[in-house]
Amino acid sequence: MDFSYVDLSGQDVSGVDFTGANFTEANLTGTIFEGAILTQAVFVGANLDQTSFDGATLDQANFSGSNTVLTTVQWGQPKSAQTINFSGCDGRGTKLVGTSGNLIPCNSANFTNNANFSGATLSYLMLDAADLTGAIAARANFTGSSLQQVKAHGSNFCGAILNQANLSNSQFGAKALLFVLTTNLSNYITELNQSDGKAVPQDIINAFNRNGIDVLNSIVTVLVSGQSWLITTGTIAYNLLLSADSSQLLVYRYGGAVAASFAGASLNSSTSSGANFSSVDLSNSLWHNAIANHTDLESTNLAGSFFLEADFTQAIVAGTIFSSAVLIQTRFRGVQLTNPGFTNAQLQGADFTDATLINGNLYQAAISLPFGVPLFVMDSSYTSDLNNGDLAAITPFTSQGYPLGKQASLSPLSGWLIDNSMDTTPSIKTFFIDVNLNVYDFLNPTKPLFFLSTKYKPFLNNPNPNDLLINWFKSNNCSLSAQAVIAPITAWNISNSPDAPVPQPVIYERIAIVSEADGCLHVYGTTLLWLKNFPTYPSDIAFGSTLAIQTAINSQTICPNGQPNSEFDPGFYTWEQMMTCPHPVTPSYLDAANHDP
Repeated sequence: MDFSYVDLSGQDVSGVDFTGANFTEANLTGTIFEGAILTQAVFVGANLDQTSFDGATLDQANFSGSNTVLTTVQWGQPKSAQTINFSGCDGRGTKLVGTSGNLIPCNSANFTNNANFSGATLSYLMLDAADLTGAIAARANFTGSSLQQVKAHGSNFCGAILNQANLSNSQFGAKALLFVLTTNLSNYITELNQSDGKAVPQDIINAFNRNGIDVLNSIVTVLVSGQSWLITTGTIAYNLLLSADSSQLLVYRYGGAVAASFAGASLNSSTSSGANFSSVDLSNSLWHNAIANHTDLESTNLAGSFFLEADFTQAIVAGTIFSSAVLIQTRFRGVQLTNPGFTNAQLQGADFTDATLINGNLYQAAISLPFGVPLFVMDSSYTSDLNNGDLAAITPFTSQGYPLGKQASLSPLSGWLIDNSMDTTPSIKTFFIDVNLNVYDFLNPTKPLFFLSTKYKPFLNNPNPNDLLINWFKSNNCSLSAQAVIAPITAWNISNSPDAPVPQPVIYERIAIVSEADGCLHVYGTTLLWLKNFPTYPSDIAFGSTLAIQTAINSQTICPNGQPNSEFDPGFYTWEQMMTCPHPVTPSYLDAANHDP
C-alpha cells in the first residue's frame, strides 16, 4: 500500500491493517491510527502533527530522517513498537509514555544517526537492546524505563531523568565490547589470575583468535583478581571483565568507542548493575537509593554528584573521580578502589567493609568517625564560655571555616558515652546515655533508641560493658561490643541554623563539642545534614560512622589532612588528626593564646 504524499489529514483509520504501508511525506495531520496494525510501515518525512497511535502496533515502523518531526505526535500507548526506527529523526519534546505496570515494548529500537529526543518524555518504555549510539537525549525523561543491554556510546543524556530506570549491562563507556566468552570461564579466570605480568595463556590466545584478534606476545595484568584483567599488545589494550552474574567474560577494547555524557542526570532509584560507564561524564548526577553493583566506573567522572544510600558493591572503581561529591551512607563493600579521587567529598557513613582503597586521594574529604566528622580542636580555656552559653565568645568556629547560624543555640550534654567503634558489625559506633537513662545514637540524638532500666545504671561506672548490659542492648536490637569503652561525658551540643554561612556544600545541624583525654575540646559535625546544593532533597539527612575506612586505605593514600596514610603514628599524628581537614587559618590552639578566659 502506497500512501506517499497522500493527504489523509483528519481521517479515522482505527483498526486498519497497514502492514508495510508507505506513508512517506504524507499529510497525516490529526489522522487517527488507534489500534491500527502498522508493522513495517514507513513514515519518513510525513506530517505527523497531532497524529494518534494509541493502541497501534508499530513494530519495525520507520520514523527515520531529520525531516520526520515527532514533537506533536499523540502517541497515547501503542500496543507494541519493537525495533521501531527513529534513526536521525527529530523527536524533541515528544511524549511516548507507558505505565509502571505496563511498559510499552520498544525492544531493539533504533535511535542512531544523532536522533534528537532532547526534552522528550520516554517513560515506562521497554527499550532493552536498543541502539542509542550518538543519540541526543539531553533533559529527556526516561523514568521507569528499562534500558538493559542498550548500546549508547557517544550519546548525550545530560540533565536526563532516569529515575527508577534499569540500565543494567548497557554500554555507555569509551571501551567497545568486542565479544563475550560463556564457556570454560573458571579455567580462564584461574589462568588469568596466575598470569599477572606474564604472557597471555594459550586458552585465552585461542579464544581471541576465534574472534579474529591476535594477542600472541601480549602481557596480562591483573586489575582486580577474579574480576578484571588487562591484556596489552603494543599500543592496543583489551579489558576482560567478569559479568555481574558471573556467567560471562566480557572482552572490551580500550578507546574503541566514544563515551556518553550524563552530566547533571538524575538516576535516583535506578539500577545499573554491570553497566559500562568507563570514562563517562556523570558529573553533578544524582544517585539516591541507586543500585550500581558490578558497574564499570573506570576513569568515570562523578565529581559534584550526590549519593544517598547508593550501592556500589563489587563495582570497578579505577581512576574514578568523586571530587566534591556527597556520598552519604553509600556502600563500597568488597570494592577494590584504585587511584580514586575523593578530594573535598562528603563521605559521611560510607561503607568500605572488605574494600581496598589503593593510592586514593581523600584530601579535604569529610569522613565521619564515631563522634562525628572531626572539624577542629579548641583549647580548654573555652570551657567557661561553653558553660555560660556564650557562643559569640567561641571564635574558632569562624576562624576555622565553620561559622554558626544566627539562630544557633548551645546546651550541655550530661551522662555517659559508650565508644563502640571496635564493634565489627555494621552498628552504632557511639552511644550516648543521658542522666535520665535514655539511650541515643550519639550521631543522631534527636530520638531515643530505648530506655536503660535503672538496675543497669551501676554498670555504667565500669570501663567496659558486662554481659548483662550487652544483653540488654541486644534485646533492644543494638549490638554492643564487650571491648566498648564507657566513660562519663563532658560535652556540649550546638543546634545550628540553616543560615550558617559555611563554604562547604553541607551544614551540620548539630555540632558536638567533647572534652577528651588530651585536655582539649574536640569539635565534631554530626547529624542531621542540611544540603546547600541539592534543594530537591530532604533538608535533613541522617548519617552514621564511615565504616572500615582505616583498614581499607593503603599507605600511599592521601588522608583528609593532606598527609599520606604512611604518616599515621599515634605518637605524632592521631587517627582523628589524619581525618581532619586542614584550613588555611590560624590554628585554634594559637587562637586560644589570645583568648581571655
